[in-house]
Amino acid sequence: MMSAAVDLQNRVLKSSWNDGLIDLFAGIGVLLIGLSWQFDLVPLGSIAPALLIPVWQPLRRRLIEPRTGYMEFGERTRLRLSRSLLTMIILGVGTLALGVGIYLYAAGGVPMAGVTVVAGLPAALIGLAALIAGNSFGIPRFPLYALVFMVGAAATILLGLEPALPMMAGGALAAASGALLLGRFLRDHPVIDEQAQ
Repeated sequence: MMSAAVDLQNRVLKSSWNDGLIDLFAGIGVLLIGLSWQFDLVPLGSIAPALLIPVWQPLRRRLIEPRTGYMEFGERTRLRLSRSLLTMIILGVGTLALGVGIYLYAAGGVPMAGVTVVAGLPAALIGLAALIAGNSFGIPRFPLYALVFMVGAAATILLGLEPALPMMAGGALAAASGALLLGRFLRDHPVIDEQAQ
């Protein structure tokens, strides 16, 4: 009986991310970081994802839950999700610290060519976070985003590019994918009429 409940929770958890909202928010966050880097506004980019977090839950309650309902997950599932979230936060803080360090290094007049390997690390860390998120939350699209970030990181290192390019490319891909999925979800899932039940 217990394994059936866990199996049901896992299936609900996987399906709960099919609306595309997480893709849209993650993509916009990474895209804003990349754009801020591109236009030499790195400090603004570092706070952009934090500004999106308070909007996430109210928007989910307003757009998604009226169409799907709400499920309270068991303690094991919540613990697993909390650990995954903590890992992603650590990776995010590490990416931010690395990005600010590279920015300060380059702003000090040191040519970026000397740190080409380091320039690819932000995209690689974001790709690792996407891989962990995809595995933890059962989102099959996130490993594809991770691949885009990893390829972008490799290209940044091999071609001596700026760190912003793979972040903008991967962020734009995730945001566009999320927008398409969210549009389809809203079209295909009308608001549940509780009075009719």
